[in-house]
Amino acid sequence: MFGQPVPHDRSYVEWQHLQQIGEHISLTGAFNYWSDSEVLRDFKHSEFDRDQQPDSFFEAAYTGDNYSLSAFTRVNPNSYFRMQERLPEVRFDLLPTAAPLGFYERFNASATVLEAPAYGIAPTITPGMRTNRLDAYYGIERPLVLAPWLTFTPVAGGRVTYYSDAIGGKDTYTRTIGEIGFDAHLRANGTFDYKNEIWEIDGLRHLFEPVLSYRYAPEAGNGRPYIPPIDSRVFSTYLQPLSIGDSRTIDDLTALNTLRLQFNNTLQTRDPTYGSRNLATLNFAADYRFNSTPGERPLSNLYTELALTPAPWLRWEVFHRVDPHNFSQQELNTALELVDQNWRTVRLATHFLKDNYEEYYLEYRQRINEAFDVTGLWRYDALRHRFNEQSYGVWQRLGRTWAVKYEVSFFKGPRRESAFALNIEVDLLKF
Repeated sequence: MFGQPVPHDRSYVEWQHLQQIGEHISLTGAFNYWSDSEVLRDFKHSEFDRDQQPDSFFEAAYTGDNYSLSAFTRVNPNSYFRMQERLPEVRFDLLPTAAPLGFYERFNASATVLEAPAYGIAPTITPGMRTNRLDAYYGIERPLVLAPWLTFTPVAGGRVTYYSDAIGGKDTYTRTIGEIGFDAHLRANGTFDYKNEIWEIDGLRHLFEPVLSYRYAPEAGNGRPYIPPIDSRVFSTYLQPLSIGDSRTIDDLTALNTLRLQFNNTLQTRDPTYGSRNLATLNFAADYRFNSTPGERPLSNLYTELALTPAPWLRWEVFHRVDPHNFSQQELNTALELVDQNWRTVRLATHFLKDNYEEYYLEYRQRINEAFDVTGLWRYDALRHRFNEQSYGVWQRLGRTWAVKYEVSFFKGPRRESAFALNIEVDLLKF
């Protein structure tokens, strides 16, 4: 990756920790060390495909009835990966809490030491950038039930952020910004006396919820020349949080004057055990930016999410993004999963991103008997008319304690590894 020779002695260390102490304290952590940037690619390519920039962190959290107090540390033991470090971050979160006169308030505050190591997290970041940051947000809202089916909630909030090591000729910098807005929820439902024994449908209920949200924070982009952009935006095709109180990229905020419209649909049936279960969800969303940034149009893409779960063994998901200005498809991701816990699992997925890629993915696992399973994985690149990956494997269970996987893989395309891989993996099933 960096034109350096592969070392003779190669190693990697993976560690995960999850612990609950009593009812209030939890400990969560992970540590990933790679001797070189390609060691997992060469020895566990299936894991490398899922995570090419491993995270290393540890968090201790105390959770009360309506608040949480946490200490979070992120370090980067691998100098060839881009990652912002927190050394550490101490944070307090007050969940939305009832206040007098029908108001609800929320509050969070944090103190953190941020560092962008040699490779930073974006091309614009200066190597070795470091700052101490104090940040606090307070928000208040007042739900107004205008009708049994309509709730209108005015919201207001403010955020104060202090940087000890500013840039742009300043030693320190403090940014103070505020926001106002509202959330309007309309709720309607209809019931239908429909039954289907094959799909275990006992009546239908359609929940329809249009949501209109607005946030105005004209000074959110103030101070950008003086703020070290460590917690900055990353590439994402999904709608981002609307409120400045929910944004995690607080070092890279822009002026906010945005209206968001959503239409949420849920189809449910009675659950034979208790309550109800979802058969389908269909959601639409789009933003209108009254103050758009350079390169943005006022009207955002139209986002659609669909999930069908007519039975516990069947799930179909769709994510679609279209440009409403010319109705061109920008992104389409689908996934169909069929699960038979005793015998087989099938997952078929498609991934399309305009002018970038179009891929079809099939994963299959078949149980032969109590000792053996066979697996297959195929990834087809429709733009280049080739199978980027074909993998064929056999799982063998040795008693009740061990399992061994034998797998061969074939690759095509501009990859750094060879076109063939042989993998033998041993797993401890229980200890």
